[in-house]
Amino acid sequence: MRTTSPCDSNPCQNGATCVADRGTTGWFGCRCPPGYTGLRCQTSTRTCGGVLYQLIGTLRYPEFNGTYNHNARCAWLIKTNDTQVLDITFTHFDLENSVSSGECKHDWLQVSRFYALHHPAPADRMKCLQIHDGRTSAAQIIGRFCGNELPRGGNFQSTHNMLYLWFRSDNATAHDGFELQWKSVAPVCGGSITVVSHGIITSPGTPGNYPPNRDCKWFLQAPPGRRIQLTFSTIMIEVHENCNYDFVQISEGVTDEGTVLAKYCNTTHPPPLTTTTHEATVYFHSDESGNDAGFQINYAVVEGVPGCGGTYTQREGVISSPLSQTDNVYPINLNCEYLVKLPIGSRVEIKFNKFHLEQSEGCKLDYLEIVDGSSMDDDSLGKFCGDRLPPTFTSTGNSLLLKFHTDWSAPNPGFSVVYKMKCGGIFDDPAIADFDIEQNSFGKCELDYVELYDGSLATNETLLGRYCSTKSPPTTISSKNVLLLRFVSDGSGAGRGFKGNFSFFDVSCGGVLMREDIIIRSPMIAETGKYQHGAECEWIIVAPEGHAIQLTWRSFELELSGQCVYDYVQVFDNSSMANSLVGRYCGTEKPPAITSTGNMVTIRFVTTDSTSSKDGFSLSFNFIDVEKSCGGNYFATSGIVRSPGWPKNYLPNKVCEWVITVPMGQQITLLVHSFRMEKHKTCRFDGLTIRNGGTQHSPLIGVFCGEDDFNGTISF
Repeated sequence: MRTTSPCDSNPCQNGATCVADRGTTGWFGCRCPPGYTGLRCQTSTRTCGGVLYQLIGTLRYPEFNGTYNHNARCAWLIKTNDTQVLDITFTHFDLENSVSSGECKHDWLQVSRFYALHHPAPADRMKCLQIHDGRTSAAQIIGRFCGNELPRGGNFQSTHNMLYLWFRSDNATAHDGFELQWKSVAPVCGGSITVVSHGIITSPGTPGNYPPNRDCKWFLQAPPGRRIQLTFSTIMIEVHENCNYDFVQISEGVTDEGTVLAKYCNTTHPPPLTTTTHEATVYFHSDESGNDAGFQINYAVVEGVPGCGGTYTQREGVISSPLSQTDNVYPINLNCEYLVKLPIGSRVEIKFNKFHLEQSEGCKLDYLEIVDGSSMDDDSLGKFCGDRLPPTFTSTGNSLLLKFHTDWSAPNPGFSVVYKMKCGGIFDDPAIADFDIEQNSFGKCELDYVELYDGSLATNETLLGRYCSTKSPPTTISSKNVLLLRFVSDGSGAGRGFKGNFSFFDVSCGGVLMREDIIIRSPMIAETGKYQHGAECEWIIVAPEGHAIQLTWRSFELELSGQCVYDYVQVFDNSSMANSLVGRYCGTEKPPAITSTGNMVTIRFVTTDSTSSKDGFSLSFNFIDVEKSCGGNYFATSGIVRSPGWPKNYLPNKVCEWVITVPMGQQITLLVHSFRMEKHKTCRFDGLTIRNGGTQHSPLIGVFCGEDDFNGTISF
């Protein structure tokens, strides 16, 4: 008798093989061909997993509409270029929910960081997505996700150029799956950190290995006068003898020029490091191959050297360099920043009463730099060293910064400077107010008063008027772009004071110039490009105290006339209109380069007729530190020539040339106050050559060195 087989009815579909169980009546199984699944192989298998090596793309599972397969095991590796990272955005996420404990125990997606595609070790029966920040499931895990909330809020970035995603489902409930988009972006690491108390800096990829091709810089800034202490919890960097591959570097300051304090490229546990300033840079670099666990650096604010830096807010005070208690000189290897910050609307005036720093060319060793503002990015007023007292300075705003630097050798007694709050200020925006001065019974306003000056100098020649009582001063118009208002009060009596109003209007030319970034040009007629007829312009150039002014003519074309009686340019040294004329110029020949003897120069441009107009002129100027100046062209009838650095010893390898020119019909007499140079019978090494004329080919008067006396030498 023939036994009926459950396979006789061909229950398996899509070419599957039916296998009957002879020990169990009516039981059979279907052996599915590739691409099909289900009890009777009735369902097409949804493909999953693979390597996706693209700069941008979309990953959706399942690929088409429907639910994902039961018992799925899928692994994807998304990869971009070595120099980029992956920016991931989930647009859809629907997996079986987690259990009551919050764990993903059914269906899940896992994301992780790091290295050949393989399946992870078996986990509990779950459904979720697991993501790793790297190439395999051995990489640092970013997370294991299930339910319907977008992973990590829907967006995150890898720290490496690869992400590993592992999806697993069980044989129960199935959902719609997930969809994500990725794009390749440049990695971002480092940044600016304001160090108030403490914190941690870690290498990218922590707690996993750091990625290749990274350059990260952290800029740390503590309050002025404090220091930053770095404590190293972990340093595991690819080893190299000269740190040419991967490294972490600590340097002073927040610029690329800062002194390197330490550089590590091995597995080490160095002692704590304390900076010498309140700023530091941590720089991490990795090349294209090889890596390790990286670093973890703890930072904290600590106290600095007593007297080295700080913020000063009192109305007046004294700032002094720190001194050693044993030998009364400042310590070596200092970087101190003193910030004077006073109320808004006030200014800061500083005056030195002691100054002894190591002398060097360009003040490259020990120096004090003064900055007109609250940071090193503001305008520098000068860098000073040696024994010469710097000039008195007044800030343009309510802050002034002093930076004191010392190197490893030759400490000196240092400096002391007095600062105080100064009223007044520089106003460059129009304002509207009123005017009210306390009544004064003295006719000459000898007690409390307000003075107005036409320009930046308070002299009898520029005084426009002195005012007191309750009567408002008359409307005043300055002749240039600067008007000085001076308020004086005595020790008794007080009134409401005053408020003034002022406004600006355009003029064609002239003004007081106190910056170097200005080009002086003759006023032009727009239609013709020629200078105006009937012009009378006056520019006063004012350099800081202790500086001279050097004029350089860029172009020059004026009407030519005998003795320049029609159109001309006049140059005056020290802005005094009497007995300080350097020269009057016209025609097409450029005037010579001119160096002033003081810190002021006046330029006058006059056109007296309307018969001829030319292209005009343009000139630039720069300020020269008199103490450091070497050479120049002088046209004043009297002046002083000093060797660079006077009264300190002159520096080696200097070549300086001075040309002195006086009006026709006059001669030049040299009166020697001091002369000491290296002695040699032919003055072969150091020497001063004097010629009777303005060129190197003029007749030789003599070559002097040692302590030669040429007092009273007169030009021919």
